[in-house]
Amino acid sequence: MENWAQYDTLHLITSFGPLDIVFFPDGAPNGYSGLVPEATRGSLEGQSVVVISVQT
Repeated sequence: MENWAQYDTLHLITSFGPLDIVFFPDGAPNGYSGLVPEATRGSLEGQSVVVISVQT
């Protein structure tokens, strides 16, 4: 797990399109617990997911 500690953000290209994984999002001083109330809940290939998205 220590290999992930070197990244703030991962920019990936998947078969579904681009995916950014942000480990320390700006403007979220409370981290995950502060963001999840506004998140979209859904399903991806049978797995429950929580997605936080920003308009670009």
